[in-house]
Amino acid sequence: MRARLAATLLLAACSQPAPPAFANKVWKALTSSAVEPGTFYVFLSDGTLLITPAHGTSALGRGYCSQSSAERQGVSMPKGYWITLYRSVSNPAALTEYTRLAGPAIQAGGGRFIVRGTAARAFEAGLTQRAVVIEFDSVDSAVTTYESPAYQAALRVLEGVVERDVRIVEGAT
Repeated sequence: MRARLAATLLLAACSQPAPPAFANKVWKALTSSAVEPGTFYVFLSDGTLLITPAHGTSALGRGYCSQSSAERQGVSMPKGYWITLYRSVSNPAALTEYTRLAGPAIQAGGGRFIVRGTAARAFEAGLTQRAVVIEFDSVDSAVTTYESPAYQAALRVLEGVVERDVRIVEGAT
């Protein structure tokens, strides 16, 4: 019920097209007298509005809020980072094949390679092995990409030939 109320209140107040800075992005309500804090909004450029409350059912509607209203209601969602630290590689050819398969799968999921190479220096029990950092628009995008059939096929190439630590973390806000 609360999701419907939030959608009704927001859609009733929205009459202008979304400013380009707000379209096709995810926003999170921090404080609001009209909706539950923690509610996520996605303003699509075609006029669709998706509202997902922290507790309750998602709602789909039409309309946009003005820039000033959107600024009061939200901030952009933190990015997701996929961090891989290698401990050992026993078959460099398998790693090369994995890279050939995994790169397109990761990029198809929206991943952008930020770091890819061997550590220049290591501290506190760190190893000077390969390190990879991939940026995604959200943690969910990173997890979805990791679990995708294309990435899982690439991952099978590494079975038994690498030891590594993979973590997906939320970026700082």
